[in-house]
Amino acid sequence: MKCACRLLWLLSALLLTSGHADPAAAGGAWVGAWRGTDGDTERVLLIVDGYFTHTTYERANPRFHRTLGGPVEFSDSGATALIHFDSAEPSRVGRTVGLVGERVGTELRLRFDDAEEEVWQRIGESPGDLTGVWRISARQRDGQFQAMPLAARRTLKVLTGSRFQWVAMNIETGEFSGTGGGRYGFVDGVYTETIEFFSRDPSRVGAKLDFQGKVQEGDWHHQGRSSRGEPIYEIWSRLVSAP
Repeated sequence: MKCACRLLWLLSALLLTSGHADPAAAGGAWVGAWRGTDGDTERVLLIVDGYFTHTTYERANPRFHRTLGGPVEFSDSGATALIHFDSAEPSRVGRTVGLVGERVGTELRLRFDDAEEEVWQRIGESPGDLTGVWRISARQRDGQFQAMPLAARRTLKVLTGSRFQWVAMNIETGEFSGTGGGRYGFVDGVYTETIEFFSRDPSRVGAKLDFQGKVQEGDWHHQGRSSRGEPIYEIWSRLVSAP
């Protein structure tokens, strides 16, 4: 519950205290990637296109702790978040939480309950062609593409200007199937991921994966080899809404 409480205060600080009356402006002021640390534990928050992910992990001695996230909706008085996935507490999936909080100066100084103050720093970056929330919509098997309609069981990839995270989830049952994330680059048709956390196999932390990539007719074509060395060709489409 400690992480969940931190998340509520964190998001509220991001969304409420910039002094904007316009919901879109209030949310837009904090879109991007944020980092915090607690000793050896790193915390990363991504907010983009009305969706958030909040993840804690260790890199020095690779260990995945927890991730949770879902859609965020802004209003004049605050924001609400719908939990789509929670690796530690699946029973929270489907719950809507209200958000409140504050911002001090150029840092995000956060408190929850009677716990110590948390400080978050923004990760400097600029939006790119892949910034947004994507869902896998087709995968090539035996030379043929198989469509993957949006359903309760889904795999999403959330990208800011420099950070990525994929999450496999079921938003109805709360089943959590895995996640991974870290830094990425997209230059001259080459998409490169550097893994900082991987729930299924911590030994992959530090690995760098290169893929051929292009955005064609609004879809992201993603081709190369998976973290297990298997050939893949996937098509990802933007998540227009987050039911």
